[in-house]
Amino acid sequence: MMFLRQIAVTGSLISALLCGTAARALTADEVWTGWQANLALLDLTVAAGSTTKEGAVTTLRNITIVPEGEPPLTLPELVLTETAEGAVTVTLPDVVEIVPPANSNPGDTGQATLRQKGLVITVTEPAPGARNYAYAADTVQITADFTNMVDMFDGTPPKPSRFKTDVNIIGLAGSYSDTADTIRSFENDVSATTISYTFEQDDPFIGQQKQASVIQNLALQGRFRMPATLDLTALEDPLAFEQAVRGGLALTVGLTQGATTSDQSMTSDFLNYGVVSETTGGSLAMDFGQQGAAITVIGQPAKVRITSTDMPIPFVDLTMGKSDMEIKAPLIGSELQDFRYMVKIDGLSVNEEAWAMVDPTAILPRTPLLIDLDVTGRAAIDLFAIIAAEERGEVPPVPQIESLNIPRLLIAAAGAEVSGTGAFTFDNTQGVPMPRGKADLTVKGANKMIDALIALQVMSPDEAMGARMAMALMLEPSAEPDVGTSQIEAREDGGIYVNGQRMQ
Repeated sequence: MMFLRQIAVTGSLISALLCGTAARALTADEVWTGWQANLALLDLTVAAGSTTKEGAVTTLRNITIVPEGEPPLTLPELVLTETAEGAVTVTLPDVVEIVPPANSNPGDTGQATLRQKGLVITVTEPAPGARNYAYAADTVQITADFTNMVDMFDGTPPKPSRFKTDVNIIGLAGSYSDTADTIRSFENDVSATTISYTFEQDDPFIGQQKQASVIQNLALQGRFRMPATLDLTALEDPLAFEQAVRGGLALTVGLTQGATTSDQSMTSDFLNYGVVSETTGGSLAMDFGQQGAAITVIGQPAKVRITSTDMPIPFVDLTMGKSDMEIKAPLIGSELQDFRYMVKIDGLSVNEEAWAMVDPTAILPRTPLLIDLDVTGRAAIDLFAIIAAEERGEVPPVPQIESLNIPRLLIAAAGAEVSGTGAFTFDNTQGVPMPRGKADLTVKGANKMIDALIALQVMSPDEAMGARMAMALMLEPSAEPDVGTSQIEAREDGGIYVNGQRMQ
């Protein structure tokens, strides 16, 4: 939709105020030229309708931002001031109205407004080839209200689709650096005491959507590196992207946030719901580059309430303890690299009303869901070559796996539990990786779970008999009631053995 493009373009310009190219002598003209060059990388042409310079102060008026193939947007004014210390400060008007250009679709209207108090950007050049920015604001508010006329495809006249948002930032602070070298490096650190926003959409197809959120103590760190000669807009082919990664293209992101609340709802002919959530915080870390891709997410205890007129009960409450997730995978080439898949959920439970929908007489224990799974190893996976081969209809390269280890496996819920460990190596000389190693599993409470499922009429007696026969084949009983163990081996002869008996 057009308003999303307009907001993105506006955001790109604001981001460009924190960007630049290297220069030995820092002047307002060089800062302005640097912004234009950076936005050109995003296919945006930026120009000032008039430029006035009085001593150390340069004022740019009627700034146009022209996305390729689209009408321009206009900003009223920017003021750049050269200081005695060799820096350039940048200020905006307290209120900036952004009115999108007229287009050929009658009935489309919209406007965005930026209001700020105390926003100052200070640009310095501590050394040749480096450009640093510091910025801070007491408050920043961005509001937008757009209406687009939508064709109904049923012979009736177009109907309006309206989008509204209101974003408020308190205590904004941060810094940005742009260092030009063989590898160009961009670094950004930003924090805010409080970020609150509302979002509303009323669309004839998807209905009404609303969301309101408040985030405390947000901190974001970003590092982006790229070859200085790289044209980002030319990265359309997977192999070209791989070449760029080999040349130094990399991204690192870190995010932390404190207490967060959210209230969202949807009303339509197809779906009606409300979700209210609350968490004490969390963090995210992401790396992408020659070393592979990795993402780590840590969530603090959280509560979620779901309501819907389509549910037979008034609400569903979800309560979760601390959660952790880490995914690490190789990306390029035939070099062996570490991989990992780890997920840990320290107790996910639902309210008794939700349990009662499936188990009104409390046959199943109400124990929370616990997950603690950790899988590690080493492998060579050329992801970009696989994607390129699939696009061309060719046979993709087979990933090479050296090892796979399971230091922890625990899944427990409703009185049943599966736990275990394992370690495998792989022979890749046969074209397909062949495993060698073993895993030890322990299963608790399985028979009691089957009895409960029969009582709840979820499982028939015949199905239960089949499940128990399979358990008897796979598990050896222990001295402890309703506990079975299993050792799964992949041997040199290519066979898969369970408790010493060949299964394949």
